[in-house]
Amino acid sequence: NYNDSFLKRFLEVNTTYETRSGTIAQQEFTYIEVNPGQGVDMWIDDNENGIQELQEFEIAPYPDLALYVRVFLPNQNFIKTHTTGFSQNLNLNFATLTELKSAKWISKFYNQTTYLIEKKERQVNTNLEFNPFSSIDFLNTLGLNYNFRNSLFFNRGKKKHFTTYIYQESENRNNLVSGLLSNQLKSHQLLYQHWVTNDTQLSLSIQNTKNGLTAEDFNSRNFNIQSFTLNPKVTYLVNNNVSGSIFGTYVKKQNEIGNLETLSQIKIGTNLLINSTKGFRFSGSYTFINNTFDGNANGAVGFTMLGGLQAAKNSTWTMFLQKAITKYLDLTINYQGRSGEIGKTIH
Repeated sequence: NYNDSFLKRFLEVNTTYETRSGTIAQQEFTYIEVNPGQGVDMWIDDNENGIQELQEFEIAPYPDLALYVRVFLPNQNFIKTHTTGFSQNLNLNFATLTELKSAKWISKFYNQTTYLIEKKERQVNTNLEFNPFSSIDFLNTLGLNYNFRNSLFFNRGKKKHFTTYIYQESENRNNLVSGLLSNQLKSHQLLYQHWVTNDTQLSLSIQNTKNGLTAEDFNSRNFNIQSFTLNPKVTYLVNNNVSGSIFGTYVKKQNEIGNLETLSQIKIGTNLLINSTKGFRFSGSYTFINNTFDGNANGAVGFTMLGGLQAAKNSTWTMFLQKAITKYLDLTINYQGRSGEIGKTIH
């Protein structure tokens, strides 16, 4: 591990390298049904054959759909592994460049870069791989965790024209249980916040994302989704304890492989937040969502794109209430519901 700063703290560096050996169980798993709301996953009969198959389980987006949990089966098979990891953090603080003529303008910028890679390899004989940047061996590479993120700030922490540009890419690979499973993500995001008055804030988020999934043995789950999101928001502070906001979101998604599903989504909603100095906290929200979807809404890809909602008009609402009863005891109530054009309202 290495930490240092240069040029009067203009550049700050943190570098970490790690290597370790061990064993992991080559575990297989299944899913069992539990009481509603006590599980984590839900079952989508993608091929409509009435048989629960491992590739047909997804993490449930709402508690009432979480009817299953993953259970690992007893297994005595262990694999020797060797893991190498490298991480790098770089911070550029332009506010320290006070000697430059253009320092007043440049000092408004701050850049933060993080890089992480961790690779788990099958240990073959006594051969150990100490280079985390080496090419992937599709037979012996059991896992990969890669993430790169760069954030460029302008007027960071200021009330006027606080702007952030974020670029991120990541990849996660798992080749241990049921064939190769790989997730890839690339994202460009622009965030803007500005206090028009002392009690009114305008914010805007624009994001362009490419998200892919490759499941070696389950082709019906594969997707490569290109999405664009536009999210304006207005927040008003009634006083130090009460604030409210209204927002709108436009989302366009297109799957570039398989059945070429498309989604056009419009959201309109409002939030309310109350914080009391007497230990009382309340937050509530309501969102109207209109989905225009082309494809199989009941399939794995359609479920991912719709987020578990109907391919029509939907409404969702949430409420969170917390009250301090004593110095060591809090009462918490958490409620959420949703409704659509088809079926009954869910509470």
